Amino acid sequence: MEYICLLCFHRWHERMDTAKERQCSRCKSRAVVEYQQFESAVNEIRHIISSSERPLASISKAVGVMSPLTSRVRPGPLRVIRLWRKVLQEAGVKENELDVYLEVK
Repeated sequence: MEYICLLCFHRWHERMDTAKERQCSRCKSRAVVEYQQFESAVNEIRHIISSSERPLASISKAVGVMSPLTSRVRPGPLRVIRLWRKVLQEAGVKENELDVYLEVK
């Protein structure tokens, strides 16, 4: 099984299948999910972006998709923003367009 750290975005395959709680080997964070769960959120966000004239206009749907991931990250706005940024990049948003998605009005 493949995992991803939600803080440093390090990806790895499990070495022990008996571990109760996963921990990133790079930054030692426990904000870890199966990569499939992360990829599923990316695909949902990609779908929301591509199916809307105003990307992320249905913000409640996007937040709902991201909720399982953001709930694994300790409170801290910068950590959550970095996670959103990574998901948006993986969903195909170009670097120069990211601020439009992350801007709070």
